[in-house]
Formats: sequence, C-alpha cells, structure tokens
Amino acid sequence: MGSDIDGREDLAKDGAGMPAAAGGGKAGGPAVAAGGKAGGPAAALGGQAGRPATAGEGGTGRLLEQAERLCVALGTPLTSTRRLILEELLNSPGPVKAYDLMDSLRARGHRLNPTTVYRILDFLLRHGLAHRVESLNSFVACRGCGITGPHLPFIVVCPDCRAATEINDERLRETVFGRLGILGFKIRNGTVEVRGVCRKCAEKDVS
Repeated sequence: MGSDIDGREDLAKDGAGMPAAAGGGKAGGPAVAAGGKAGGPAAALGGQAGRPATAGEGGTGRLLEQAERLCVALGTPLTSTRRLILEELLNSPGPVKAYDLMDSLRARGHRLNPTTVYRILDFLLRHGLAHRVESLNSFVACRGCGITGPHLPFIVVCPDCRAATEINDERLRETVFGRLGILGFKIRNGTVEVRGVCRKCAEKDVS
C-alpha cells in the first residue's frame, strides 16, 4: 500500500527548514579538528568500530538493527520515515542522488517532499548512518564501520562506474588527520574522498 509522507513526525524531532549539510553545505555535522575523532557510542551497539559490516554479516536487516540501537543510545529515535530512507540507501548498489532517492521511494508507493528527504538525509549524515559523496553530489549508507556513530569516513570513488567504497582504517585516519593537524588544518568536510578506478573497470580497460 502506498503512503503520502509529509515528514511531520521528523519535523517535530529535527526542527523546521532544509539542512545545510544535505542541501549542499557542510556535510557530516560540525567541524572536527584534524587528528581528532568524531566518535560515537560504539560500545552501546556491542560492535567494533574498526570492523566493516558486510552483507554476509546480516546485510540490510543487521545494519538497520544497529542503526536503531545507535539512535536509542543517542536518545533520538529512528522514526519510520528515517528508517525508510536509510533502508533505501542500504539497498542501493551505489551512491544515490536525493531526487533519485525520491523517485525510487515513489515507485514503491511512498511520496516524500524534498524538504523531508533533505532533512532526514541531514539526520543520517550527522549521526554517521550515511555519508555524502561530494564529487557525485550523492549519498551512501554507512557500511564500513558497522554503523557505530559519527566518524570521518574515507571513501574511494570510481569515476568510471560511480562505485563508492568506504575504507575504515584507524591508522590511515590517524596518519592523515594527524599530519593535517601538524600543518595547522582543521577538517570542515565530513568526508575524505579519493578517486580511483575500481578493479572491475580496470579489468575492462585491460581487455
């Protein structure tokens, strides 16, 4: 059965207006000092912050359960509309633009207005449940950290097929942000992106 969703449930939680992060401003919440950690309550999830979550470990259902436990730990609910959008991101094979996300949900019978979608995307970004791929102006669900709360993700983007892979390596994070801190920089973007041709596309080029 289809549904028309106006986001009032989430509006009451998040406040009115379209968020800057999802609307094209600063993604991923507040600025984090270089070398610092935007940590979340991983212990509340019973998980390990450094362990990637894969489909073999439970897939979408497992990650949604982790997201719900995270939101409980943070004292903010994963409402039905937030869960719907997160589930759509988790089921997507790659990064999704906001309006493509709305089209996909509409095809399933769920009609959401743009303000609602952007507001919920901002919620997911701020709590580390999703990441913005700036170079593609798209969004992906968090998979690399098993959904353990806010963090600074490293994402490798293939320019040929638009595949995006999150890398969760604490040593890499400490090296990069530690060096930036020494140079006097502070990170204001929530995502670090690296462009590189994926294995599948590289094999096509060889053949």
